[in-house]
Amino acid sequence: MDFLFSGSGIAAAAVAATLGASTALALAFGDEDPPAGPAEHRAAGTQAAAIAAGRVFPSKSTGMHLAFREWNPRAEVRMSVVVLHGFGEHCGRYDHVARALGERCGAAVFAYDHQGHGASEGVRAHCKRFSDLVDDAEGFLAFLRASGRLRDGEPLVILGHSMGGLVAAHLCRRIQDGRVEGVTPHAAGPVPAGASVPFVGLVLSSPFFKVAAATDTPALRAASSALSATLPLLPVVALDVNAVAANASVRSQYAADPLVYHGMVRARMGAEMSAACASILASAKELVLPSLHLVFGGSDTLVDPQGARDVAAACSVAEGGTSEVLELEGSLHEVLNDDRSAEVIDGIAAFLLRRRAAVSR
Repeated sequence: MDFLFSGSGIAAAAVAATLGASTALALAFGDEDPPAGPAEHRAAGTQAAAIAAGRVFPSKSTGMHLAFREWNPRAEVRMSVVVLHGFGEHCGRYDHVARALGERCGAAVFAYDHQGHGASEGVRAHCKRFSDLVDDAEGFLAFLRASGRLRDGEPLVILGHSMGGLVAAHLCRRIQDGRVEGVTPHAAGPVPAGASVPFVGLVLSSPFFKVAAATDTPALRAASSALSATLPLLPVVALDVNAVAANASVRSQYAADPLVYHGMVRARMGAEMSAACASILASAKELVLPSLHLVFGGSDTLVDPQGARDVAAACSVAEGGTSEVLELEGSLHEVLNDDRSAEVIDGIAAFLLRRRAAVSR
């Protein structure tokens, strides 16, 4: 697909020949409603079901319906966890994680599908600005507070996987700076009576902080930047499903999941994610977390694991907090689903219990 890197005019002509005139025009002019394919129709049906069931909240950035899920423990709720999923997937893939954290930690778990993902509205795997995704995460916290799901004084942990980890890191900067209403960092010691929601820790699973070397080439960077403005929906980078996990069953389930986006990364999305990575790497030394639990695969090729190492080394934790970094040698991207997933979930549950104990009255 060398034509993608030879100028927007040549790219548009090649796309028209390959995809058909109507789709090419939608791509060329940044149409927010390109011709729907089977994946879009399946997502639309799931969106309608979510809306009918009231399992949606309004996107803070666009107003579109974003689908969410919640898992409540059988016993008393002792803390809350908000999950931010990765690129192309959906929050339903975290059902096993949510159930485990509820059972072991007394955690109420909340998650939603990013715009353009899963059962949420929006062009598949697309956003105009990466900050829109961070705005939506902030809006989800506000929705959970307003609906009584997040309660003042009850510990909150944010868990982000891959692109969700990148969203989470930017969200943490906003919380740190006091820009997220009703949520404040709290590292240790009893939470004062009448306090707002105490954000007590960040869990990162294979965070997307650095573009993988195979796709971080000068040609791709230049093409993505140029095409982001002229052909924002143009598919430019393919993702290798074999790099998701070593376990063949996990790969098969991923490939067969109708709510997973299986297409290429679009020009605008790629450029926005790349810029967000650069921003968090440049500002990591200013990031202060109440506590951190980071786990990632040392052989990940979907994202560059050096980004996780660099951010962990540069950021700091508040007094009384802890920083835990676990690099799984030989593991690939989806550490929450692959062969060592039980070990990974055990580690996260233990972190949550320590965080809960550290801030208990």
